Amino acid sequence: MNETNPTPQPEIPPAFRPNPPYQQEPAVPYYGRPQLGFIEAIKICFLQKYCTFKGRARRSEYWWFYLACIIANSVVSSTGMGIFFSTHSVSSYISDPGSLFLSPAYLMTIAFTLVLLLPSLAALVRRLHDTGHSGMWLWGMVLVYVLLWGCKDSDRGQNQYGPSPKYQ
Repeated sequence: MNETNPTPQPEIPPAFRPNPPYQQEPAVPYYGRPQLGFIEAIKICFLQKYCTFKGRARRSEYWWFYLACIIANSVVSSTGMGIFFSTHSVSSYISDPGSLFLSPAYLMTIAFTLVLLLPSLAALVRRLHDTGHSGMWLWGMVLVYVLLWGCKDSDRGQNQYGPSPKYQ
């Protein structure tokens, strides 16, 4: 071996070269920001983005808000039914079932449900956006239900719309 001409070193293939410091894997994997809490999700969906159909909603934001809607609607419905049956007897309801639908308690429940409708749909569309889908998938889900009802077998016998044309 001559000192003026050392033996050339073979080049290390790129797959076996050590990573530069800026490309090293982090010690702890990064999974994004921590999930939202119950109160934060309600604030975002109901106060900040009440009717916002653009943008994205994280999974925790959507499901916490959905749970809050179920709880709130259950409380309002139960309260409304409690008010109705505290002022009406069960026998009067059986003799006139339409009285429930005209009661202020029932109308309060319907109004509350309508108040929650827009933010619920907006959160669902934003959640679809977050998963890479268009908000038009919402209409596709409605169409699936309508098609399923269209494929369902007829009710046997007579129902509120008349006798069955299939089972006469």
